[in-house]
Amino acid sequence: MEPTTTNIQDNGQAQAQELLNAAMPLAHKLLTETGEFMPFAAAMTPAGDFVSVDVPEDQEEENPSEAMVADLQLVLRQAAGEGEYIATAVVYDTGILLGEDAQEPQDAVAVNLDHKSGFAMVVFVPYTIVDGKVQFAEMMAQEAESIIFAS
Repeated sequence: MEPTTTNIQDNGQAQAQELLNAAMPLAHKLLTETGEFMPFAAAMTPAGDFVSVDVPEDQEEENPSEAMVADLQLVLRQAAGEGEYIATAVVYDTGILLGEDAQEPQDAVAVNLDHKSGFAMVVFVPYTIVDGKVQFAEMMAQEAESIIFAS
């Protein structure tokens, strides 16, 4: 019996959630150690294994963080096109406005999740660092366009 589109989407969401759960501890560790982090990526192989995906940091860029996100997406898109990955996560430090009256952006970890089923979401996890301790607020998520597995 062939899986239905709904089952594939549900499986895609579950696998993306697993990838999110695997990536967030590293973001927490880096924030605890340095108060910030450069973008990084993780992926799930067809066998269900998690792998980290790196690109060299480009010191020449005016905004190295944005350039690294673009480079990570390119590397992931190429590998996904070759069937190496079924789900990807690009994790970066950003700022988001919380509420209509917000004047200043709140620091947040952003995770772009993408799955071969077509499931795509951006998860934002606002955070504060108090006395060297990272405190995450409630996670927020919004649907997104598939970047890595776009046809």
